Amino acid sequence: MDWEFVTCEECGQPYSVRVREDGTYVLPTDAGECERCGCTEFSRVTGVVGDD
Repeated sequence: MDWEFVTCEECGQPYSVRVREDGTYVLPTDAGECERCGCTEFSRVTGVVGDD
């Protein structure tokens, strides 16, 4: 399985997830939902912006 970074669509909480062959995510939470808000929808992170 590959690894990707995703964020919760509701609150923006970031997660490092495994990606199954069918494209679904395996979150590091017991219920497969955001630990902060309970949302089950996530967006793939395509780039990171930071201060250098």
